[in-house]
Amino acid sequence: MARPTTYSPLIIPIVRACATFGATAEEIANYLNIPWGSFKRWIYAEPELREALKRGRDASDERVVESLYQQALAGNVGAICFWLKNRRPGEWRDEQHLDQAVGHYIGMIGGFLSRVCVHHTQADAYGCCMALPGTRGGRVA
Repeated sequence: MARPTTYSPLIIPIVRACATFGATAEEIANYLNIPWGSFKRWIYAEPELREALKRGRDASDERVVESLYQQALAGNVGAICFWLKNRRPGEWRDEQHLDQAVGHYIGMIGGFLSRVCVHHTQADAYGCCMALPGTRGGRVA
């Protein structure tokens, strides 16, 4: 049985700095050469350690939010879509419905109604390979 390590509040500034730069709790434990199990127990037992991790993570997350925001303002379409889908999901979410009668997913992609056969991954605005009434090989007759 391994001897338990002793917690010291001297690690608090290091923990917070590491978390601020995006390190996970396990990475911080490795950096400090502390067994992960011991570090995990300390997180639960020591409110000041828990708070240092939280504040560091919050600071790191805020930097990412600011970066995403700046990318969206600069015209990065991916950043714009991500921002709007999360900030205004009622207006910008991807809608997907399953039309069980014909076996197609029906949803909005790029502002256009599209159908994708549940048997294929390829989007097809007219249908799929399934022979539906009024179609020939998945195409409108």
